[in-house]
Amino acid sequence: TLIISFFAILLGTILGAFMAWRAMSKRKKLWHGILKGYGAIMHGVPLLVILMIMFYVVFASTSVSAIWVSIITFAIYFGYASCEIFRSGVSGVGKGQSEAAWSLGFTKFGAFRYVIWPQAVKRILPFYEGEAVTLIKETSLVGFIAVVDLTKASDIIQGRTFNALFPLITVSILYFLIAWLLGEGLKILTAKKA
Repeated sequence: TLIISFFAILLGTILGAFMAWRAMSKRKKLWHGILKGYGAIMHGVPLLVILMIMFYVVFASTSVSAIWVSIITFAIYFGYASCEIFRSGVSGVGKGQSEAAWSLGFTKFGAFRYVIWPQAVKRILPFYEGEAVTLIKETSLVGFIAVVDLTKASDIIQGRTFNALFPLITVSILYFLIAWLLGEGLKILTAKKA
């Protein structure tokens, strides 16, 4: 669960940042069309179905492990969510901020790095945290493609002991702790940016 979550969030964030950057570039029309189609798939098709298509169809004839198929699928899923979060966060900072930075002699990159991004991060982090926590919880779906994560381990223990209460309570506590630690880490990051 931790490995899949960590790499999916990392790769999804990179993918989302790249797509947001391209969507805000000069070729907006092309990227808006791509993002619209990408978003329609991510919103319209259940994540479990996407995961199963990736495992049983796209990567069926390859030697890519189920864990990497899971990471790739969740990264693609998280990439769209983070793209939208980044786009809305950066777009929410007024154009006057960029113009003021340029008039003070900042380059476009300098204006983004020192003026726009610090303001956008304050808006982005709460939504980003929510999506990351949701992704961590959705990794429970990987049991459908034979990856033993927390939820699948709970099923295995239930099958051996015929006791559902203890494994489910333990898994619930572990998911809660992972989500809580991620939230606390992002709150510390937010406090440093404030």
